[in-house]
Amino acid sequence: MAAAEGLPRRRLRRPLWAGAAVVALLLGGCAAFIGTAAPLTVSGGEVRPTAGSTRLPDGGHSLNFTPGGEVGLTVHLTNEGRFDVRVTGADLPWISDDPWETPNALQDLRQVLVGPDGSERPFEPVTVAPGQQVRIGWQLGMCPPPEWPPRTSRKPVDDFVVTYRYAGWRRDRTETLPHRLILPGNVCP
Repeated sequence: MAAAEGLPRRRLRRPLWAGAAVVALLLGGCAAFIGTAAPLTVSGGEVRPTAGSTRLPDGGHSLNFTPGGEVGLTVHLTNEGRFDVRVTGADLPWISDDPWETPNALQDLRQVLVGPDGSERPFEPVTVAPGQQVRIGWQLGMCPPPEWPPRTSRKPVDDFVVTYRYAGWRRDRTETLPHRLILPGNVCP
């Protein structure tokens, strides 16, 4: 009778192991999907170049060096995912206050959130619901007149890094700007 009691137990154990394996695979698949999902897409943007800048055939701009001039750059990000996205930052990797890192004529003055009416307010983390859009902008300033002529060749740039949280996952993702920029060869002292 002891052998007969053991037989049903073995049959019960197999479905438990199979069920646990199926649940583990489903959870792993969901985590992999959410972990690799890229819900934010670049859906547009604008550039307010310095005076004398040239519009490129691809829609970008070759920026003219204007001492003390300002350049405005705005990127539209749309949440195409299924969950809210919390945008916590956006950086231009080619802008730095350290001249040894990425020397160029632009310095970051301020980062802003741009409202639907074009109004600007200082950047702060923002939640973007599915199907909604946020516009992030940068006001970039050109350095004062250098005491020497341009030291580097003009530099094309077309990327930015957005930091966000999606379904509990933190992401730093490099995206392409909607308009390519060509920076002047001047270097801030």
